[in-house]
Amino acid sequence: FLDHCVSSGVDGLILPDLPLEEAEPFCELAKANGVSPILLVAPNTPNERIRKISDLAGDLIYAVSILGITGNDLASKDALAEYLNRVRKNSVTPFVVGFGISTREDVVWFNKYSDGAVVGSAIIKKINGSINSMEITKELILELKGTK
Repeated sequence: FLDHCVSSGVDGLILPDLPLEEAEPFCELAKANGVSPILLVAPNTPNERIRKISDLAGDLIYAVSILGITGNDLASKDALAEYLNRVRKNSVTPFVVGFGISTREDVVWFNKYSDGAVVGSAIIKKINGSINSMEITKELILELKGTK
């Protein structure tokens, strides 16, 4: 699997259902092959587990902003800020936040507490059924960056 990732140019890889307790061999093998294992934390992840995830992760941690599935509503800003500050305090690895981020305001807010914002569902919603998905995606990215 990792050989195919490397030959395909994959830089980082999320295996969302890989239990932390079983992740170490995969993470070591991925790093040895130049693929950064991207591990996930969630609002209910204990601090000690965040530290373990930080130790095992490659170049990046993905901080899930909700307890649920992508595209759902976000928790309160105060609760999110507290959670992201906890991740920052317990991790030496840079982290990005994803799930439920869809506007420029969301991106600006999350960038105050993290190393970046991941926008996925908003792109899918915009391009759904479109024949010009590349152009729509470019426009949305410019809008989210504040350069449109």
